[in-house]
Amino acid sequence: MALTREQIQEASQNLPIRKVSTPEWGGDGHVYVRMLRGRDIDTVHSTAREMRARKDAGQSPGEDPHTMAAWVIMAACSEDGTPLFTKDDAEWLLDGPLAPLRRCMEEALALNGIGGDEEAEGNSDSSPSESSPTG
Repeated sequence: MALTREQIQEASQNLPIRKVSTPEWGGDGHVYVRMLRGRDIDTVHSTAREMRARKDAGQSPGEDPHTMAAWVIMAACSEDGTPLFTKDDAEWLLDGPLAPLRRCMEEALALNGIGGDEEAEGNSDSSPSESSPTG
């Protein structure tokens, strides 16, 4: 069945989210990450490119804490999908443990159908996988 413009518009307003365990941020805590819209991913990629210019040349993009923070800032949300962070939160997020940033970024990448270091950095022209993420 072919989708209508209205069906696609409605679906783009109800993007899935996934729960991510973040005990390093407090007890048995967790946050959620959301599927990003194209504009959000654009922001992640531009932020990652800016941060890449400042990182050590020998560091793998997937190991770059600034890239992880950029993904977390854009994808972390409450259970209802409300963003938890802004760009202003980057510095204190980077001062905390790396493990929850990594887990949140990895889950956000998977939810958005993106994989591999180059795609995380925004260096790939490939499109998301055709598998349907679940929330």
